[in-house]
Amino acid sequence: MVQTTEIKRAVFFDLDDTIYDQLQPFNDAIKFLEEFPEDLKYEDIFKRSRQFSDILWNQYCNDVITLEELRVNRLVLAFNEFGHELTSHQALQIQEHYESRQGHIQVIDGFLEAFHTLRENGYMVGLITNGPVEHQWKKIKSLELDKYIPEELIFVSDAVGIAKPDPNIFIHVTSTLKIKPEHCYYVGDSWRNDVVPPIKAGWNSIWFNYRQRKPETNDQPFKTIYSFKEFSI
Repeated sequence: MVQTTEIKRAVFFDLDDTIYDQLQPFNDAIKFLEEFPEDLKYEDIFKRSRQFSDILWNQYCNDVITLEELRVNRLVLAFNEFGHELTSHQALQIQEHYESRQGHIQVIDGFLEAFHTLRENGYMVGLITNGPVEHQWKKIKSLELDKYIPEELIFVSDAVGIAKPDPNIFIHVTSTLKIKPEHCYYVGDSWRNDVVPPIKAGWNSIWFNYRQRKPETNDQPFKTIYSFKEFSI
């Protein structure tokens, strides 16, 4: 009788703006200052600040700028692009209030259903997220993800020593878990960080494009979804 070895398959998720919506705490933080017009384009500024964050991340990883400078600069640049001057002090106030709202975040609709379906179908399910360890774990615990996902399947860039968009963080995960990259899927919202790098590492990327962004390169994700209700493999 020929014995067959069960194929290990895994799905990993991005955390920020994938499992929870960053826009709500962002809006709350700006409104807290009470210094901007009511018709401020919150979502447009938020989207642009996320893009600047992705661009500036490499500078942070290479010790060109500090994490505080990254957080200030992404806001200043985004506000300026929409014609609103933002001082470094105001940017820090927004960031501080934004962080204070991290304890009140909730998972995006449909995520837990998708998560449990994957687990029932035999997939390993984990997280790969950029950021400081303590900061990311605060959000993980606030979302109660640690109740469902074992610590060995949670990879935080500052703990690993590699950050997206470096595809080596995905190679590190497959090496650590002894799983083939072609059997791995990564779900995230950022084209630059969550779509292109896993493809380069031989993974299947699923673009969670619920903010209706446009592709930045000619890379082809395995699938594009606009809500977790559409999620399937």
